Amino acid sequence: MGGPAKLLGMAQSQGEVSVEFARALLARAEEISSRAEETEGGKLRELRLARGWELAELVFKLAGVAAVNGREWLPSPLLLSKAVALSSAAALASNLALADQFAEAAVLVDDGTSVGLRIPKEQRAIDTTDFMRAAFLAMAAGDTRAQKALRAATEGVADEALRSLVPAREAVRGLLRQLLGATTTPLTSDELAVTLAATPEYFRSRIEELLLPVVNALGSSDKQAAFTAVLAKHQAHYEAEDRREDLRGFVAWGALALAGMWQTRPTEPSPYLAEIVAEAFARPIASLSLSFECPPMRARTMLEAKTRMEFSFNGAVEVQPQAEANVFELRVAPLFVGRFTIEDASDEQSFGRGSHSLLDAGELVVLAEQAVARAQASGDRARELERARAAANRALELLGDSTELYRNQMTSPLGRAQCDQRPALFSRGGLMEFRERIAAES
Repeated sequence: MGGPAKLLGMAQSQGEVSVEFARALLARAEEISSRAEETEGGKLRELRLARGWELAELVFKLAGVAAVNGREWLPSPLLLSKAVALSSAAALASNLALADQFAEAAVLVDDGTSVGLRIPKEQRAIDTTDFMRAAFLAMAAGDTRAQKALRAATEGVADEALRSLVPAREAVRGLLRQLLGATTTPLTSDELAVTLAATPEYFRSRIEELLLPVVNALGSSDKQAAFTAVLAKHQAHYEAEDRREDLRGFVAWGALALAGMWQTRPTEPSPYLAEIVAEAFARPIASLSLSFECPPMRARTMLEAKTRMEFSFNGAVEVQPQAEANVFELRVAPLFVGRFTIEDASDEQSFGRGSHSLLDAGELVVLAEQAVARAQASGDRARELERARAAANRALELLGDSTELYRNQMTSPLGRAQCDQRPALFSRGGLMEFRERIAAES
């Protein structure tokens, strides 16, 4: 696509991007967008998830071009809606926290035609900056479905800068969840500063100057003061010598995200919030439908199938019988769709039978512990303890004639992590003792 944009003049507000470079950006954006419209014999088109991240970045750059070169370079509403949908779809398709049964899952993007776009799932860590860009776009566009999709995918944020920095990674994920409206327990400013201190300077500056101000602003009672603070941090970030010509910084996307959430705009003008760009997001952008389509699965019991969906997607399950016998569609929110053939749909008391299982022993142990915690918190004690016992019994059943369960026998990232952290638990003695501790709660 060429080298960096060439600006004429020193100040961003006085600069001009070369027309040739701007045309190259627009051509590439339109090429990616058109892939979401082409069909092959009436079948779903496939798009690698990296193109979703790329389209969002191109929209950021084109808005920067429009801020200095004029309205003609502003991304069209259709291009904006594609960027929102495809970048949030890329986040869903990158989800690293899903069980192995979802390896063939895909994200579908439907623009109202008879043929949709399929983005196959890829086990790929999400870059924090890509994710932040997608979140700001979804918030600015007022696309709640895309925001829900992103909130469900924060576990995949694990880029190179955070590879060995687990506390920093969890802190950043927490900030992203807060940005997208999740209820979390935030770190204090001092705790966050200490946690981020271990990260590279370039990464830390993006978090502290672009993400954190927007998260802090969400709870502000003085919206105009919050806008001012966000714009000032954005300006400070992009006035650094090595960032002055970065087209992505010509628009204060954090402020646009707040404007989309609050349906109000800054009253003070800013060179980083051109009127034509603000106008493009003055009302919600028409959204495209997203859904995470799971591959067809088989389950022994309805409880096993429902728990697989609940545990993977963290929400209540809606069950819809299908025309075929023993086939059910299970949905979590509007986003996640699983199609199950269930051997015993009336069984709501056990997590399956035999060696085939949708849940591994590590997940079953965590489920049992969660049920005990709910019982202790004055929930439906009898029901929760019955579920805990059923999960512990199923974990023992999966052990079979062996004396120990190993990491490679787990079928989920959570199960493998549990096996790494508590290997002694996944032995016959460990699981028997675990079951006895649950029985003692009765």
